[in-house]
Amino acid sequence: MTSDWTLRSTGWTATESDQLPDGMVRIRVSSQLADKDTGRRSAREDGSSFCGEVIAVAESTTRLRPGDAVAGFSPLGATLTMPPTAVCPVPSGLARERAALLPLLSVAARAVRLARPREGTHAVVLGQGTFAEIVALALRATGVPFVVVSMSVPDSHSDGTPASIAAEPDIAIDTSGDPALVLQLFERAARLARVVLAGSPRGRAVDVDLYRTVHQRGLEVIGVSDDGPLAPDAAPADRAHDLAQARQLLDTRGEDIIGRLVVHS
Repeated sequence: MTSDWTLRSTGWTATESDQLPDGMVRIRVSSQLADKDTGRRSAREDGSSFCGEVIAVAESTTRLRPGDAVAGFSPLGATLTMPPTAVCPVPSGLARERAALLPLLSVAARAVRLARPREGTHAVVLGQGTFAEIVALALRATGVPFVVVSMSVPDSHSDGTPASIAAEPDIAIDTSGDPALVLQLFERAARLARVVLAGSPRGRAVDVDLYRTVHQRGLEVIGVSDDGPLAPDAAPADRAHDLAQARQLLDTRGEDIIGRLVVHS
């Protein structure tokens, strides 16, 4: 019997059939994440951060071999068939349940890298839940002052600073994926600000006057692929940087993050 799940953004499919397409690898998922508070998958609607083991490779595939531990994004509880470039090797000695965090952490690291925080800038993270907290942890490591603004309440928490989108941040990182809230970021960010869109899309589409809200105010809007360093457009040096930052977050704050997540093994 064959079961198939399609990740809409990539076209990868999970399958239990014996046929392995050319250039693909088959992976058995061993650990995967879901948010403890909501039960929803933690990385995106149609896939979550996972760690697994390569169980088969096509003849033309040389990057991976059976037995390799890898991490990436997938549907919950699946055996996957995907390109080898869609996963990253797991460092030797890293426990599978911790390795399952790497892809999710790397997305946060990529969002912060693209935001280019520097001394003298002020940042806002828009969103709530585990991913917003992970982005906040990655941002805190840069030393840039920031606040976290809840999706539902315009004043939230962070490092003790009262939160408000009205503070005209130089950097704004959205983790909500809500078009209406993103529009608020466009309208309230400082002139010449960088707005990084890192949330999985959700909510109703809204009309945006890009000329008034973005062009005239000189905003730089940056989209972050939720594949993190696995994204095909990421340069090798950027992939290495994001994975290194993810590993640093895992080593320093991994237990705090795991405490908010359910690990499916």
